[in-house]
Amino acid sequence: MEPLFIAMAIIAIAELGDKTQLLALMLSSRFRRPVAVAAGMSCALIVMHLLAAFGGAWIEHFIPDRLLKSVVAIGFLLIAAWTVLSRARPSDTASVRVGAHSAFVTSLIAFVVMEMGDKSQLATIGLAIAFEPAWQVGLGAAAGGIVVNLPVIWAGWKLERRIPHRLFHWASAILFSIIGLWLLAEQVILYGASS
Repeated sequence: MEPLFIAMAIIAIAELGDKTQLLALMLSSRFRRPVAVAAGMSCALIVMHLLAAFGGAWIEHFIPDRLLKSVVAIGFLLIAAWTVLSRARPSDTASVRVGAHSAFVTSLIAFVVMEMGDKSQLATIGLAIAFEPAWQVGLGAAAGGIVVNLPVIWAGWKLERRIPHRLFHWASAILFSIIGLWLLAEQVILYGASS
């Protein structure tokens, strides 16, 4: 059980202040379905960290890091555009509730995309190389991410009740734009210098 607890501690620390927490905050405040968001996040983190533990090195041979990071960056920009284009009308801002299923599926997909090539996933790959069995590393890493992000989901749900939805809406769009542009700039700087 030692690999499980080591992975849990390391990934929990790696997730502090990470963009995953920002996504958790945005989704819980937007959908007002904290349980569905938490369930989607938990499923995504379990799947992604188990994949990282079992197949991270194998996947890396087929998907170049540059392509993976570029896809994630473009995904953030698309989420930002979707957020702006789906701007709620003033009469709709008081209640932006979606079904639990929609909140779950959206959260699941968003967290899967967010975790692709993320530092916590790379850390899980490294931990799986250093410790066995891989399933303990994967589950420990997922547990670390879940433990750190659950309070953020609760906070987003509580804050949404006190802060106008429109503010969260625009803050989310700006945040996703910044993350997407940052990741694209990182690719240009890293791979532009090597050309």
